[in-house]
Amino acid sequence: MELQSDSNFDVKIITGSELDIKEFNAHSSVLRSCSPYFQRALSERWKDQKNDVYIITKPNIHSDIFKLILDHIYTRNDIMNTSAKDSLNILVASDELELLDLAESVQKYLIKKFSPWLRSNLVTSLNVICHHNHFHKLYNHVLNFTFRNPYSLFDSDDFPLLNEVAMICLLESDDLELEEIQIWNYLIKWGVSKFLDIKDWSNENISNWSDDHFKALKETISRCIPLIRYYHIPKRYINKQIKRYHLDSNTFIKYITPPRRCSRLITNENKAIISSWIDHKDKDYYTYITDPYKFRLLLRGSRDGFDINTFHNLCDFQGPTIVIFRTTQGKLIGG
Repeated sequence: MELQSDSNFDVKIITGSELDIKEFNAHSSVLRSCSPYFQRALSERWKDQKNDVYIITKPNIHSDIFKLILDHIYTRNDIMNTSAKDSLNILVASDELELLDLAESVQKYLIKKFSPWLRSNLVTSLNVICHHNHFHKLYNHVLNFTFRNPYSLFDSDDFPLLNEVAMICLLESDDLELEEIQIWNYLIKWGVSKFLDIKDWSNENISNWSDDHFKALKETISRCIPLIRYYHIPKRYINKQIKRYHLDSNTFIKYITPPRRCSRLITNENKAIISSWIDHKDKDYYTYITDPYKFRLLLRGSRDGFDINTFHNLCDFQGPTIVIFRTTQGKLIGG
C-alpha cells in the first residue's frame, strides 16, 4: 500500500526535527490494531475537526526510522536488515509506540547479530538500555558483559559520554567487578570529564581549580555519591578525597552496606578456563566473552574470615560451588 498516495488516510504523523521533519499518512484502523499507544493517541481530542484527520507529532523519532516502522506495520516485512545503530533507534521508537512484538524481535536481532558491536560501543549501548531497563534481554546481555569486563567501559575513550542514568545503573549493582576504591576513582574521573577535558586533567593541577570547578563536580556526582559503598574504601583515603574535592561527607551513606561480588584471586580469563573445564572442553576453551557461566562471589577470606562456621554459613546450599585458595607461595589451588 502506497501510504502517501492513498487519499483515504485519516492520520497524519509528523516526525523528526529541524531539517529531518517529514509527514506520513496512515489509517487509524491499522494503527489501532497493532499498538495500545495508538489506541490511546487516536482519540477525538487529537483530531483536526476541519479536515477530519488525526495529527500526531513525534519530533524525537527520526523520519527514516519511522518510515521503516510504518512499512513494517503495513506489510509485516522483516526490517531486521539494518545497522546496529539503526536497530537501537528502532528499538527505542518501537518502545515509545508500544509495538511490543517488534521491540522483542529487535532485541533478539541485536544480541544475535551485533553482540560484538554492542561490546565495542558500551557507552552507546548502556545509555540506551539503562533508560529502558524493561528491555530485559538486551539489558541483561549488555550489563552482564560490562560487570564482568568493567575496564572495557571505564578505560574507554568515550567513557566521559556515559550519561548519569547509566552511571547510576552501574553503581546500584552488586555485580560490578571492581574494588570500591576503583569505582570511586572512576566516578571522580567521570564527574570531572563533564566540565573539563579529561586529557588535560590530572591530580596535580587541582590546585588551579576555582570554586566553580568544585561546585560543578559536586553537582555532577551528587546523585551517585550515595551509591558508593563508603565502608569498603579505606577510611583515611576516602576522607582525604572528601576534603580534597570539597565534598560534603554527609552525602555518603555511612551504614555498613554489602560488598560487591568481586574476586581478588581470579580474573575473567581464569573464570573462562574453569567454565571450559566444567564443560569438559579439551580445546577451543571459552573466552571471557563466550563464557556461558556467571560466577557469584560467596565468601572472601580477607573480608569474611577463614573459620569453618563462616564458610558453611555463606556457602552451604548455594548450588555448585568452587573453592579457590592462594598459598603463601602465591599459587592458586582449589576444586
